[in-house]
Amino acid sequence: MTCHCHCEAPRDGSGQLGRFLQALDPSFVPVDGRSIEDLLVFAKRYARQIRFYDVPGSEVADDVPPDRTSWAEFFRRDMAVIAASIARVDTAQLRKDYDELRVAFEARPARATYADLFDPILGMARRIGRWHELAIPANPLRADLDLAIASTLRAQIDRVRSFEEGFAFLDPTHPLELDYAQLDAPLWGLDKAVVADQAVYDGPDLKEKLRNAALYVDDVFHAFYGLVAELVEVKSVAYMQFALESYPAHQPHMALFIAFLELFRLAQAQMNGLSARMLDFYYRDVLHLSPKPAIPDRVHIVFGLAKDVLDYDVAQGIALKAGKDTAGKTLTYAMLDDLVVNQAQVKELKNVRIEKGSSADGKTATINGIFARPAANSVDGFGAPFAQPGGKWPTFGKGEIQTTAQSLCDRIAALGEPQDPRKDRAEVGFALASPQLVLQQGNRLILWRIPGLPSALISAVDFTGEKGWLRAAALDQTHDKALIEQIVEASNKGVFDASIGLDSARYFAWQGNIVV
Repeated sequence: MTCHCHCEAPRDGSGQLGRFLQALDPSFVPVDGRSIEDLLVFAKRYARQIRFYDVPGSEVADDVPPDRTSWAEFFRRDMAVIAASIARVDTAQLRKDYDELRVAFEARPARATYADLFDPILGMARRIGRWHELAIPANPLRADLDLAIASTLRAQIDRVRSFEEGFAFLDPTHPLELDYAQLDAPLWGLDKAVVADQAVYDGPDLKEKLRNAALYVDDVFHAFYGLVAELVEVKSVAYMQFALESYPAHQPHMALFIAFLELFRLAQAQMNGLSARMLDFYYRDVLHLSPKPAIPDRVHIVFGLAKDVLDYDVAQGIALKAGKDTAGKTLTYAMLDDLVVNQAQVKELKNVRIEKGSSADGKTATINGIFARPAANSVDGFGAPFAQPGGKWPTFGKGEIQTTAQSLCDRIAALGEPQDPRKDRAEVGFALASPQLVLQQGNRLILWRIPGLPSALISAVDFTGEKGWLRAAALDQTHDKALIEQIVEASNKGVFDASIGLDSARYFAWQGNIVV
């Protein structure tokens, strides 16, 4: 079972550019949004509709394929057209078609619906085979296809054939009769025998056997689909760039046509900029709006000194080079103030977080907790290293402890754990200093009156000594009640009687809003 209890929502926030509506962009609906790949594929398909007339007196035999009597042959073998055809494959539709066949099969497991599952697989194999046939050995597409077929896809076709042979044992009178037409037999290993795979047809009845076998068919589909998706979504850009810039075997007519398409892109850019120009005309000439003045960019600069330099004076207005922008223009920033760069560095990063709240009526402010982290830039706030460099840590500390596990996974993880596993709960206190508190020898009775401070907040009292802090022992309100009453009575009289049963140790106790 997959656990989704601890999936963190992204907290990167949003900016003005992120909230910008694409429909407001003048280029959102271009006048002519066709890419060079679209135009090449369009030309190839349009060429099929144009009759090719050979030299006068020549005759076309009846068995000649229609592509040979049209202009399609002038386009289909060029590397640029092949790369464009790959880039225009709709992988989402391939996936959708298979998913629909899968749903139909699950609704009615039978020989016909099971055989339909192989159609998208063999269709992708035929498509890959055509690309392999048209691609010449001296281009990256041919190398990628050779590697994929030899390492994976040929074995997947063997599995398809073994599934078909295994089905013949399941239903000898109604074989699958898969269509391997247009598949190159040596390329795909169709000229070699395969062993029937009956193990995939496992189950008590025909439906369950087919359902089990369909799971193996899914693996074959994913193998072919993964390659096609990689070619289309990842590598097609490199193929197109190679075809336009490095392919050495363009025919003269294709070279001229590609040059025309490159020039046509200039006309497309002018047409697609018409909406923006009309918008500028409306804003500037009709409404007479003027653009706001340019706002200089602001950046934060981190300086580092060489080892042998103690400090360096960076004067106001000094120019700092920052490379070039996307347009190739040099970026230069100027210092707003004088700065003396020295060897000082941040040694430690600490944080304190105060969780605030309010009473039920909302009139009284409360503090729910105070948390401190002595090593904020660590996993636990106490110096534990991150598993990976650049790990995230809470800049302002973590919030209030969640005492009740909200999910099943939280409840399981909390078994046997203490109720408050946090180590960063801070101890908060205050200090009192006075010359009258510089005491030596003898017993002393010190009373602090702190109106409004709840007694539950005072958990310990320390005194300063010659070698550090000295912790005072707390008198229990129940067991030491009589002793506390004697101390309070002595404080009321102003006389500290030696008969009070205190030794030379240090004690403290609460009585109302008085610390003694």
